Amino acid sequence: MLRFNQLYRSSLYSDLSEKTLSVRWQGSRWLIEREESTLLAVPAPSLGMAELDGIARLVKAWREDWVLQDASAYLGHYGRAFEPDDGQSRESWERLQRERLTTADSIEVGIGRLQIDSDGSGGAFVRFREVVAKTLHVAPENGRWKIVSEVAEPSR
Repeated sequence: MLRFNQLYRSSLYSDLSEKTLSVRWQGSRWLIEREESTLLAVPAPSLGMAELDGIARLVKAWREDWVLQDASAYLGHYGRAFEPDDGQSRESWERLQRERLTTADSIEVGIGRLQIDSDGSGGAFVRFREVVAKTLHVAPENGRWKIVSEVAEPSR
């Protein structure tokens, strides 16, 4: 089984998908038996495919660290400028996140199709649905994408 991200671009369309291929050796060559594809994002016009890939990797790693309940790795996805949207201090917010991550029996996070829009200043807004609608504002920091703000809105 092979799993990889595929950046596709043509003159008519572009996207980023996670592909999974089941392959088998037949005779003298490998053949694809099954292909699964999950659309990760359709790029905003002002973002290049490299930026789109970096942002998608950030969101995937953030989700995985959340599910694995790795508080240090999870919090490492947040940039130095991140401020919680509920007015609490960053220190209080981090303490609460660590407590939630380490005391939960298990955590499930499903992220559907990402909508990525440029913020016009080198960052991007990433919108998706889990149990709530969520928007992450991301920006590059020391060569890596980091979350600079996060807003959650209950699903209706």
